[in-house]
Amino acid sequence: MKKYVLDACALLAFLKKEDGCDVVKDIISGNYEVFLHSVNFLEVYYKLLRELGKEKSDLICEEILKLPIKIIYSTDLLFMKTAGYFKANYRMSLGDSFVLATAKLNSASIATSDRHEFGAVENKEPNLIFHWIR
Repeated sequence: MKKYVLDACALLAFLKKEDGCDVVKDIISGNYEVFLHSVNFLEVYYKLLRELGKEKSDLICEEILKLPIKIIYSTDLLFMKTAGYFKANYRMSLGDSFVLATAKLNSASIATSDRHEFGAVENKEPNLIFHWIR
């Protein structure tokens, strides 16, 4: 079974019906294993909170939890070292390093639109596969 990791921008595109939302919808509703790290869930929540307020954001988060997405809460030593490698070598946000670590450790493709952060990684990390949503 093909596996995907969603980053915050992919999930937000889906929730807000932005460009690329159909690609994310196909991933979520397809016969795939889909992952989201809790740190990236936090990114989605705080962005919604800023835009929509607490009540709406809480409701949306409850709906996210009903989707066929496996939330990863683990940050064991192997995970931390893997995320730390990406953060140190690519000078990216902590959230993005968690996306890459989740993908690497689960042999999953990364669903994202964030070419700014991940473009350099794609060219230097041949074992990571990016699925650009737009």
